[in-house]
Amino acid sequence: MDRLRFVHIPKTAGTTFTNILRRQYPAKRRFELNGDIASNLERFAALTDEEKQDVDLFTGHAPIISGLEEADRATLITFLRNPVSRVQSFCQHVFEGKSPHLIKQFPPYHFSLDELLESGGHELSNVQTKMLINTGNGTSPLLMNQMSPADARDMALDNLQNKISHFGLQEYFDESLIIFSSALNWKMPVYYTRNTKKSGNRIKF
Repeated sequence: MDRLRFVHIPKTAGTTFTNILRRQYPAKRRFELNGDIASNLERFAALTDEEKQDVDLFTGHAPIISGLEEADRATLITFLRNPVSRVQSFCQHVFEGKSPHLIKQFPPYHFSLDELLESGGHELSNVQTKMLINTGNGTSPLLMNQMSPADARDMALDNLQNKISHFGLQEYFDESLIIFSSALNWKMPVYYTRNTKKSGNRIKF
């Protein structure tokens, strides 16, 4: 198999899909990227030459240009989602205390949806566009602060069409798996949904 990288956009069924990937690529080493270029480079440099050669799957919440050359030369795939549904899922995630960096600001026991939505957090707006145009720090504004909305949209679409080999849609997860399976010569996977919201404790929008 050629090296593969999954650009994991938050709240797009990526945790479930990552588990599928781990079963499709069981034999060799997997490398988890994050939004910190220096951290990725340092951790990859610490591997032996043999371990580096064995890496055949890169995953994680890093933008389309991760800064790690070996990952950025790999075949890129991703999942997208209706942006409103993605934000609702993110809010539910915070409400359930699953975002450690936001627990202090938005504690589950004293959660205010209005305060979260009005906070201006960069994870609430255009995350998919940010992930498709940024370099390094994941979902932070970065390039979007220097671009018009139209230019950011066009750059994201250009990268989606010309740098991403194949992409799936969270709303059509099974159909997307068929596309990936055909394109990447997989056996059709059996999977269990991961990182789901608590059914009895959902936010009312």
